[in-house]
Amino acid sequence: MTTDIATDLTYGLACPTVADLRACILRSTGGDPQLWSQLCQAAAVPADTDDPAVLAALVAAARKATTGTVRIAVVSLGVRLRAHAALAAR
Repeated sequence: MTTDIATDLTYGLACPTVADLRACILRSTGGDPQLWSQLCQAAAVPADTDDPAVLAALVAAARKATTGTVRIAVVSLGVRLRAHAALAAR
């Protein structure tokens, strides 16, 4: 079943997930899982979490702890998260 773009308040923009953030971090660092572990520790969440409720905390921790291309990727994902929330709230 397809979603009618005219009735979809988010215009088809999928909400990012913890898995998206994890993939973003791992791809941007060349597969270094240590940064992901550090971010989870900073946000006080388990490293294997997929709980969508902690995504904003993980994004905030990642914005503080990263630089360069990793930070650009994290900021981009944060923008997508805020855009989805704003569209869904209409």
